[in-house]
Amino acid sequence: MAARPQASQHRLSKHSSSRPRRTGRSHRPKISRSRAADVAALDHAIHIIYWVCCLAGAADLLDELQGEGLAAAIRRHDTAALFDWLTAALSYQGISDRVAADYMAQHGQAEWHDIDAKMAAGPSCPKLKTYWQFHDCRYDKISRTCA
Repeated sequence: MAARPQASQHRLSKHSSSRPRRTGRSHRPKISRSRAADVAALDHAIHIIYWVCCLAGAADLLDELQGEGLAAAIRRHDTAALFDWLTAALSYQGISDRVAADYMAQHGQAEWHDIDAKMAAGPSCPKLKTYWQFHDCRYDKISRTCA
C-alpha cells in the first residue's frame, strides 16, 4: 500500500500540474443572457432577410442593371442618369406596375434635366428659393396663392 502524501506535498502537487489553476474567473468572457438573446435575434433576422432576398430578389439584377446602362452611369458618376433611373424605379413602389406605367405615360415623371432647368431659371415665388424662405408661406392649394 502506498504511503499517503502529506498535506504540504498534496498542495504542491495540485498547483504544479499542467492544467491551469482555476481562480473563479474563466479566461473566456461570459455572455449575459440578454446579450445571448440579442445575438440569437440578430442571427434569426439575418436568416429571414437572406431568404426573403433569395425569394423576392431578381437573380439577374446585375445583368438587368448592366443592360439599362446603370453600371456605366455609376462608373461615370452620372447623377442625371442615376436620378432618372431611381425616380422611375421608385414610381413602381406600393402600387401596381400597370397603374404606375399608365400614370407616367399620361403625366410624365420627374427628370433631372427638367428640375435642373427650372432651378436655374429661378422660382416664380421668392419664398421658394430655399426651404427656410418657404417656412410659414401658408400657400393655399385651392386658390393657388400665398396667404
